Parts: sequence; C-alpha cells; structure tokens
Amino acid sequence: MLGTSDLFSFSHAKAARDEGLAKVEGNNQEWMALAIIETRQLVNEYGQEHEFTAEWLKHRLVPLIGHPSSPNCFGALTMRLLRLQVISDTGRVGRMQDERSHARKTSIYKFVV
Repeated sequence: MLGTSDLFSFSHAKAARDEGLAKVEGNNQEWMALAIIETRQLVNEYGQEHEFTAEWLKHRLVPLIGHPSSPNCFGALTMRLLRLQVISDTGRVGRMQDERSHARKTSIYKFVV
C-alpha cells in the first residue's frame, strides 16, 4: 500500500508527467515538428512579447497543420516550446475563450524568440 509520501511526491509527479509528454511527442513527431516551425512563424508575424494562451496558439495552428492524433499533444507542445525558449510563462492567468473550454483559467505566455 502506498504511503502519503508516495502519493504526494513532487519528483514522482514530474517523472510521470515527463514520461507522458515523451509518449505523446513520440506518437506525434511529425505534427510536433510542424507545430514548432509554425509557432516560430507566428513569432515573426505577431512579434516578440506578444501575449497569448495555449488555446490561442491551438486555434492558430490547427488550420495550418491540422489536429494531432491526441489532444494531449497541445500540452506537450507548450512544454516543448517553453524548454526551447520560444515562449515563456508570464506567471499570469487568463480565461479560455472557446465555448468548449468553459472559461477555464489558463496560463498566459509570450513569445521570446
């Protein structure tokens, strides 16, 4: 049986997150590569310091490259873009705009490259 320390381990949670992200990315390599290229184009179009949500980015990318095989790919893309320093987290939150998102809170990012 798992103890409380096992259930609430930050290092275990990060490892599980990273394992899931790697799996999603591995199953969507071509889409991820295209999404990174197109996001860099959006930096050129909108300029550095442009603030946006991941939902905004999704609505810009899907018409250009289509949907990935898993919706989890958008979270993996956001993490990859953060790690590549294409975007940064502003530390602020906003509300999603898509009706299907039910105005959930979401991080606000900005382009940095």
